[in-house]
Amino acid sequence: MIEFSIDRADLIQALKPFFGGRPRGKSAALDYVDIKAEETEAEFITTGFSSSSKAEVTSSGCARLPFPLFETLFRNPQKLAWSSAGRLTIRIKEGQIQAGPFTLDHRDVSIPAFNERIADLPSNASLADTLALNFRFTVKELGDSGLWDRAQAARQRTGELIDRASRILEPLEITRDDLLDFVYGQVMKKKAPPSKLSSEMLADSQRFVNRMSQAQQLRQEKVRSESQE
Repeated sequence: MIEFSIDRADLIQALKPFFGGRPRGKSAALDYVDIKAEETEAEFITTGFSSSSKAEVTSSGCARLPFPLFETLFRNPQKLAWSSAGRLTIRIKEGQIQAGPFTLDHRDVSIPAFNERIADLPSNASLADTLALNFRFTVKELGDSGLWDRAQAARQRTGELIDRASRILEPLEITRDDLLDFVYGQVMKKKAPPSKLSSEMLADSQRFVNRMSQAQQLRQEKVRSESQE
């Protein structure tokens, strides 16, 4: 469990970056907010930005909330039940958050290990940049960074677009595999430089490149065979 109390003006100031110009819609719905309470500070972290504030920390640690839940609770902090001294006590444990006297149970409220967010994106990142996360980071790193849902949604959306494009280009004998090779080839260019990639990610990337090369070779052999008939 984490627990801290915070002044009204400090919380309002800390929350401004989260709701000032943030794009609404599906991308925000897939994000998470990490709340870290340690010593005399509370830090709020989500995809693309973070903010911090002075706080009186009773129980330190890290909690993770889905962004839509965080927005429901804190978009209008003036409406929260503040104490007469203008302070609010926030307690978060697995499956539950309490802000002052208000308590909300939610299965996606969690107390994860105190891991740093290795991966990050601008809040308005493109589909290509989001898809590239799948090649730059491991599943665990994406999970620790609160970006696993975004990365998987990008893969699904890419598959839908490729399916649609392959149907349109079928008269030109351009196949889904052709498009897949091209799209993922472009995405691979967005990876971090090799020196920044782990051995696991390098191995995954190399296997992908090998599969693309083999597929290309098979297609070329098929074309040569058909031309000789």
